[in-house]
Amino acid sequence: MDISESQIYEGPVTALGGEGPNARWIVVNPAGRLHAHSLDDPLDLHCMPIGLLQIAFDAGRVRLIDTQPDHPVIHLQREKERLGIRDTHLGLHGAQLDAMLQLLEKAVATGADYARYLAGEILAGVAASHSAADEMRAVRDRVMTMLGGY
Repeated sequence: MDISESQIYEGPVTALGGEGPNARWIVVNPAGRLHAHSLDDPLDLHCMPIGLLQIAFDAGRVRLIDTQPDHPVIHLQREKERLGIRDTHLGLHGAQLDAMLQLLEKAVATGADYARYLAGEILAGVAASHSAADEMRAVRDRVMTMLGGY
């Protein structure tokens, strides 16, 4: 199987490759690093290493259901690349966090289709960071305030 960006897979697989509820995953390729992002809840981002997706596919546990190069997640990846924001799902810090929050503010203000996915990346990044609980809560509150009724 040739895995490439914008492919969408579906099956009962968790981000760690184990059995789980049925889930959809989109392949992204920031900075040449293929991996899959969960799609079912934009505010609850999970990332799956591409090797685990390959294993699940080979075992028949996920199947390719679509390719969507115009998906909001792909739009978000291109916007992050344009702004020099590195893929941050493994933890946010300093300038990266500030840049992501500024991008979210702009995305909500302009109605960008990727705003909720960006919010999910910020929330996942803060959750994975070693920041103090108060700082994490403050960022989460700021994100939710920005989203408002979006």
